[in-house]
Amino acid sequence: MICPVCHAEFRAGYTHCPDCDVDLVSSLPMVPEDDAPALIWRGSDPVSFSRVLDVLSEAGINCDVQAKRDHLAFELGMPRPFYEVRVLRSRGDEALPLVSPIGDSLPLASQLHNFMTDPADDPPGDDR
Repeated sequence: MICPVCHAEFRAGYTHCPDCDVDLVSSLPMVPEDDAPALIWRGSDPVSFSRVLDVLSEAGINCDVQAKRDHLAFELGMPRPFYEVRVLRSRGDEALPLVSPIGDSLPLASQLHNFMTDPADDPPGDDR
């Protein structure tokens, strides 16, 4: 059995994906090449990521999610998640306006580092 959302495979006897909260299917439908998944959102804020999943779910749009931990939070050696959300190209025109307003509220480590080390960002009169 396979989850139609995350494509996880389950042993016989399972009927529901606990992560995606959807019923499993015996096989996935073939997707035409011109309807391959397209990236519609990426970010590192778990709250924003949850909002993206919620709006897509409410609209009935299935999505493919990849979570990576390939960069460090604030250069401190702590892995920080990075999410990518894709939908079928045929649903992209419908999905993109839903997720576009949802930004990534956490700064990337490089942005924070630049902000904290750029003297132009110091308040006026601060003579450090």
